[in-house]
Amino acid sequence: MSTRMRPDEVKQIIKEAVKAVEEANVPDDLRVTAFEKSIEALIGAPDSGSDVAARDEGRLPVLAATSNGPSLEAVASRLGLDRGLVEEVYYVDENGLGLALAPSKFQSKKAAGTQQIALLLAAGRQAGGWEDWTPVGHIRTACRDYGRFDAANFATTIKRMGDVFGFRGRARQLEVRVTRPGYEQAADLARNLSAGAV
Repeated sequence: MSTRMRPDEVKQIIKEAVKAVEEANVPDDLRVTAFEKSIEALIGAPDSGSDVAARDEGRLPVLAATSNGPSLEAVASRLGLDRGLVEEVYYVDENGLGLALAPSKFQSKKAAGTQQIALLLAAGRQAGGWEDWTPVGHIRTACRDYGRFDAANFATTIKRMGDVFGFRGRARQLEVRVTRPGYEQAADLARNLSAGAV
C-alpha cells in the first residue's frame, strides 16, 4: 500500500533527480526520460495500478504539487528545457500559466496554429502542476487571443490530437491530458518556436 509523501520529501527527491540528470550530462532528447527514471529510482517501483497508469501515460506519480505549488521550474524539469527558454514560451499570472510567444511564432493556418497552442498550453499547465487535465475552454480562449480560433472546426481539430492527448468529457466539458509523446513533442515545439522556427 502506497503512502503519500510529505512536501519536503517530494522537494528533496525532485532536487536529487535534477542533480543526477545534470551531473550525468544527459543529452537534451533523453533528459525527460532520465529525470523520470531518476524519480522512479529514488521513490522505488510503483506499487499501485494507478501509479503505473500515470507513468505509462507520461505523467510522474503525484509529485508535481509541492509545497511551493505550481511553477515554471516544474515545467522546465518535466519538459527537459532550460529555465530561460521556458520563460520565453510561458508566463504566470493570477489566472495561472499562459503562453508568452508572439502570435507570429505560430502557424498561420488556423488548424495547425490551434494544435500548436493546444499542445504547448496543456503541456505547460500539466507539467508545471496547475492541473492534471486541461479544460478545452482554456485552449479555446488562448486560440481566440492568438487569432487562430475556427469555431466551425475547433472541436474536430482538437480531437485529431489523439497522438499527444488523452480525452475525457464531452462538448464544452471536454478535457485533455498530455501523453508521454505529447510532452516530448511539446518540448521540441517550444525549442523550435523560441528559436524562430515554425
